[in-house]
Amino acid sequence: GMINSCGYSGQYFPGQIDEVSLYDRALLAGEINAIYLTGVAGKCKTLPGCATFPTNAVASWPGEGDASDMFNLNPGALQNGVAFDHGMVARAFSFNGSQQGVKIPPSSTLLTTPFSVEAWVKPASRASGSLGQAFIYGQNYGRHLVVRNGLLGLRVAFIIATSRIS
Repeated sequence: GMINSCGYSGQYFPGQIDEVSLYDRALLAGEINAIYLTGVAGKCKTLPGCATFPTNAVASWPGEGDASDMFNLNPGALQNGVAFDHGMVARAFSFNGSQQGVKIPPSSTLLTTPFSVEAWVKPASRASGSLGQAFIYGQNYGRHLVVRNGLLGLRVAFIIATSRIS
């Protein structure tokens, strides 16, 4: 999945991740609902034609064929043959669940407190690996958004880490 370091052993996301965005504050319920309601129209910096970003977005990786950041501050690098497929909004990152990710260089702009992170996520299968979880977004010594195997599918969890992803 989307990460800022590639040292996360065996916790690779299988499926699609689209429109990953990071904010430097907690989003309000109405803002989250507005993002959800845009659906295939997606997010953009200005209207018309799509939903505008809530204020304080610090980075966004739309997955339109590369790992660029919409704000040009935190571009990522595709790792191990990440593909692109039809996503929620145009194209999406498509991960095979084995060694693929997007490496985003560490930056102080990505370590705000408070914060929100959101994305469209479409798992292709259950998470593999010894922990039964896969990273959607993760930071060394930071925050992680993961999916974990549940009894009837996958569940989403936030982890606040105090050590390096291993």
